[in-house]
Amino acid sequence: MRKRNLSDLKISVAIAMVISSSTILPLIIHEPSAHADVPVIVKKRLINVVDTGKVKVDTTKIALKITAQQSEFKYKVDKAGETFIKEKEGGFQAQVYHLFKEKSNTIGYGHYIKKGEKIPSTITKEYGEKLFRSDMNEINAGINRYLKSVNKKVKFSQGFINGLGDLMYNAGPNGVNGTEFDRRLRACRVKNGQINKDDLKYTIAAIKKTHVYCNAHKDRRYDTQLMMLD
Repeated sequence: MRKRNLSDLKISVAIAMVISSSTILPLIIHEPSAHADVPVIVKKRLINVVDTGKVKVDTTKIALKITAQQSEFKYKVDKAGETFIKEKEGGFQAQVYHLFKEKSNTIGYGHYIKKGEKIPSTITKEYGEKLFRSDMNEINAGINRYLKSVNKKVKFSQGFINGLGDLMYNAGPNGVNGTEFDRRLRACRVKNGQINKDDLKYTIAAIKKTHVYCNAHKDRRYDTQLMMLD
């Protein structure tokens, strides 16, 4: 049987246990089932093996991280789109705040603190960036899932993707479903993988009334429309 190295594997679970310098560091790796949607990668640093055959680990120099492979997404909000979202969220907020008519507290770059989620009442900008990256991973997954359900053969522009990402970031990954925008997009005429331009403009126009609860939302939706039409 041919030996397979770590780079050949699609990893679904990785567990590392560090007890002391005199104990073994077990690294248990399982391959995912054939139905796994998103593979993950394990990254590690500096493991020294001593003469006894046991593993000596410097815990200050080891990094074990599991990350979703966003590169597998067909569509993804780019840097310009992320900057737009951050600006529309009012920039970085180090302390927990509550917006008018919102159901939950927010922190960082508009990160909604979910029930049971343990986040300090004051965070660093670095921590806020980690929350934003996690949120954007969820948004990018939502964009691909949604557009696949609409028409997986159509190619959407980057401006449209950035605008859809902003709408989902503000209204939630499933916030588009059932809206007038959603109904219009699904009704667009498509020919040779291209959406009819007039139908698309009509669809994007519905953004201005999608989840608008205050004047700030009106201004944001207007700018989102312009970006999607670009």
